[in-house]
Amino acid sequence: MKKILILTDIGFSQRDYNRFGVEILKKNFEVNILDFTEWFSPEYWKAYTEKTYQCEGYKKISDIESFEKIIYEKNVNHAIDYISTLKYRNQIRNFLRSRNIPITKERLAPFLESRRNIVETLYKFLFIILKPLEFLEKLKTIFKKKNNNLKDNFSYDYVISAGEACLTHSWSKKAKKIIKAHCFDFDIFLKNNSNNIDLKNYAVFLDQNIPFHSGFKFRKMRNWVTKDKYYFALNNFFKDFEEKTNLKVVIAAHPRSRYDLHPECLYGRKYFLNKTAELVKNSKIVLLHGTTSLSFAILYEKPTIFLTSNEIKRNADISINSYARSMNSFLFNIDEKNNYNNVLKNNKIFFFDKTKYEDYKKKFIKFPGTPDKNLWQIFLDNIDK
Repeated sequence: MKKILILTDIGFSQRDYNRFGVEILKKNFEVNILDFTEWFSPEYWKAYTEKTYQCEGYKKISDIESFEKIIYEKNVNHAIDYISTLKYRNQIRNFLRSRNIPITKERLAPFLESRRNIVETLYKFLFIILKPLEFLEKLKTIFKKKNNNLKDNFSYDYVISAGEACLTHSWSKKAKKIIKAHCFDFDIFLKNNSNNIDLKNYAVFLDQNIPFHSGFKFRKMRNWVTKDKYYFALNNFFKDFEEKTNLKVVIAAHPRSRYDLHPECLYGRKYFLNKTAELVKNSKIVLLHGTTSLSFAILYEKPTIFLTSNEIKRNADISINSYARSMNSFLFNIDEKNNYNNVLKNNKIFFFDKTKYEDYKKKFIKFPGTPDKNLWQIFLDNIDK
């Protein structure tokens, strides 16, 4: 039977097993998952909270020799590349190419462009220059990223594109073939017929687990927020929002969050793991910072409110203000006492810009004209047999 590799350096959970389409790929291939996480990113590995899914074909790779040995022994026919660690990416890709193994790269999770206006740029710059060591570190990171992007002339055999915006990336421009499809969330949307959430008249917050997010360790960055300030301000905002709207706020917890270990952070609020699609589907409105799970709000046509904070504005490499402008949505700062008088009048917060939503869908969620079938079935239909 033909053999396919899934290469990951961000861990491998049961959630990854499902979204990477292992069961569907098994129709045509013997599937092997090679997990480089502990080798490439030992600090991230220690902070990784999801349980590793020990399925058939899973292997932890500890060095280049063990990786090459698998390639020699398995007679591999295809590889799907989820590796993001720049230090090792070329080494792995070039070895696969030397063995004439076709490689697929997914380009499934781009997001709105983060463009600050002049006032926001000056505000962030002011706080950066007050911390010279961090300022220098940030400059180094920016130049290193640009340099690596310029050097990355690798041409993938296939690039899976979730929408029109993916085509602007260098991987798509250099790919031998583009497979037009959709993002992982659209697969969940297609399957979501569930109505098991026993809640009514609520708003849902799309949690990003920011104070504990292991991605900061992966990128070797300082966290944008401090735990106590962030959750205290978030809870105060939720209380105020509930009083003004008569909507209860529930939490769609980030898949890698562990609020069972930190129950004090949510101040007794209900939270649900791996129920984001269902929660959004049955909600009245969606609250969020800046997450690709915005796709569910778009697909279910739910109004959105973006949330920022003083810490996020000062430290984040993104501008949530920019996201709100792009979607023509409301923006609130959880550290401020918000004046809802204007937005509550005539239920303005429950409106959304349908044109913006349609534009987002075709750019980031689903390539126009593609079939409503599972992403990995579309992949199997489009690769050379």
